Amino acid sequence: MRMFCGLVVGAVLIVLLGARVQAQAPQNNAQLSSANCPAGCVTLSLAGYRYGAIQVNGTGTWTMQFEASIDGTNFTAVAMTPAGGGMTASSTTAAGLWNALLAGFNVLRVRISSYTSGTPWVYLQVS
Repeated sequence: MRMFCGLVVGAVLIVLLGARVQAQAPQNNAQLSSANCPAGCVTLSLAGYRYGAIQVNGTGTWTMQFEASIDGTNFTAVAMTPAGGGMTASSTTAAGLWNALLAGFNVLRVRISSYTSGTPWVYLQVS
């Protein structure tokens, strides 16, 4: 009987404590330093998520491409909207924050297509 009561109390605690834990959306980040993958790319799985966000921090001279893929091998440019509003873009040469509805894609990627100098950090998140 004690063992049964202990199991019931344990199960109740797990349920109560588990209800307070919120799952954090997957994210990935990297400092990019080359115009070649993998050193010049950062990727994140979109599986089960519809929206992707990209944040670029740092200064320097570079061009980054926003891309997505279904098979994880063949990537295509995707239009991302600046967080503050404005025209969509599939690339950037400066720091900023972008997001997009990416339903149907399985992988989000940021790739440096041109790199001269600087220390860009790229953060990806899905929701």
